[in-house]
Amino acid sequence: MKEFYFDSIYNILNNSHIENSTYGIYFLNSSTKYPEYNQIYNNYFNNTNNYYNSTNLTNYFNTTNTSGTNIVGGNYIGGNFWAYPNGTGFSENCTDSNDDGFCDLNYSLDGDNYDYLPLVYNLTISCTESWSCGSWSVCSGGTQTRTCTDSNSCGTTTSRPALSQTCTVSENGGGGEVTKDQPTETHTWTEIPAGEPTEMIITDPEIDLTTITITTTKTLTDVSVTVKEVGSSKKADFAIELPTGEIYEAFDIITKKIKDKDIANITIGFKVNKTWVEEQNASVENISLYRKEKKTWTELETILTGSDSDYYYFSAISSGFSIFVVVIDLSACNNNDVCESELGEDEANCPNDCKVIFGQKGFFETIKSYLWTGIILVLVIAVVLVVLVIRLKKRKRK
Repeated sequence: MKEFYFDSIYNILNNSHIENSTYGIYFLNSSTKYPEYNQIYNNYFNNTNNYYNSTNLTNYFNTTNTSGTNIVGGNYIGGNFWAYPNGTGFSENCTDSNDDGFCDLNYSLDGDNYDYLPLVYNLTISCTESWSCGSWSVCSGGTQTRTCTDSNSCGTTTSRPALSQTCTVSENGGGGEVTKDQPTETHTWTEIPAGEPTEMIITDPEIDLTTITITTTKTLTDVSVTVKEVGSSKKADFAIELPTGEIYEAFDIITKKIKDKDIANITIGFKVNKTWVEEQNASVENISLYRKEKKTWTELETILTGSDSDYYYFSAISSGFSIFVVVIDLSACNNNDVCESELGEDEANCPNDCKVIFGQKGFFETIKSYLWTGIILVLVIAVVLVVLVIRLKKRKRK
């Protein structure tokens, strides 16, 4: 509780949380002295009684409408946020028809004192959506549906995953096999400021990309990024030979009003299922992200960033958008004491798995080495013998 006694005048109370008390602010006068002309603004009140004043003198409960982050995360500073523990406070139930962060009506405290700019929650700023979705329904009438829930109950749907998708059912006598559209997610921005990393968090659990962080060289407006997971049936349509190794997944990242020349860098976060890695009998360190560039695939710098019970998490740096594939290189040595030629292991690049016979070289390389050594030795001996014969002949002539 904040108390103003007797001759408390021209004080300022701001940027404070006053909660869980019988009174929020309390004005008490004497017979000759009165608390007045105090300014109370940008505070959060949530008490059984937020206001008590035994006088009818004037105090001020807001400041001039000013740009800046207010006590509840809005974009403008003005009055105070008035709440009650039971949820019936003025700011909790007022209307903000123009979304400026202020209630449409003034708040009368006692008929003589008013908050002319009472605050209201700006849900877009103060609440981060966290969606989880159930399974898709059976394909019916060419459509599948599902239910998604925001665990934070923000009341907004900015990042909500799709609730329906098209599908087809093949007639095979058993009710059909569902072939659905590939998972797709789109984010839009009114503005991406130059030089400031802007993050897209992919919320659809069926997409194994997790984040895309974009830094641009100039400010871009009205842009969008769409991520589409490309199914295995589409991989044959890439028109160029895929990178060597086992393909985990492919993604097509499509942009609107973002050109590669405007990009300083892009960091792409993705995840790979641990069970799949184990099935490949390969090392997680050999996973890379490739980007399709014209008629070739470019391997991107890929870093393992963490893991949980189900997935390994990675990040990769790219200079632009295109189609991307996650690849595990099976030609790398896995050091399991088995020489697996089908994985590209041999004596030269995998000496631990493909045991060598002589030193650190393969058998044939060792034989070749000894053979050349023998030839050179024979030549040296032959030269020495020729020299000796010539000298002996010269002595006899003398």
